[in-house]
Amino acid sequence: MIWFTFVFQVEIHVMKTKKTIAILNSLIQTNNRRIKNYEKALGKVGDGYLKNIFNDFRLTSVLCKKELIKEILVLDGKPNDRTKIPGMFFRLWIDIKFALSINQRKALLQLCCYGETSAINTYAKFLNRSNTPLALQQQFLLITQHSLLKSNQDVINSQLVM
Repeated sequence: MIWFTFVFQVEIHVMKTKKTIAILNSLIQTNNRRIKNYEKALGKVGDGYLKNIFNDFRLTSVLCKKELIKEILVLDGKPNDRTKIPGMFFRLWIDIKFALSINQRKALLQLCCYGETSAINTYAKFLNRSNTPLALQQQFLLITQHSLLKSNQDVINSQLVM
């Protein structure tokens, strides 16, 4: 009976670890989308101030991604560094909306705000789970990253009202 209990506990730990790695990989993909989207936005904007903002936001996701990869490696997992198809469609939509807009600065900021909302919601989805497999230090990491993204969105929103 003791052996069965031990094996059962190991299985639960393995399942929890796999779920944690899947969550962290999903957030890596979220940050990959942000990196690519801000690289695209950097190529569209002439305003030096916005270029600095977009580059800072891109670097925020580069840092977040590195932290997530480190956590996955600690768990002996394999980081998934791909960007999914929806991100490519969104970047195509940036091109189309930017080309058709009269106020290109505002259109670009609105698209960035939409992307920020999507990233923030992805983090919130994993943070608000009642049965989360995440350890406390992982939850703290995600809360910190979530806060960074929310402050980035606040900066974009402040630019929209100008």
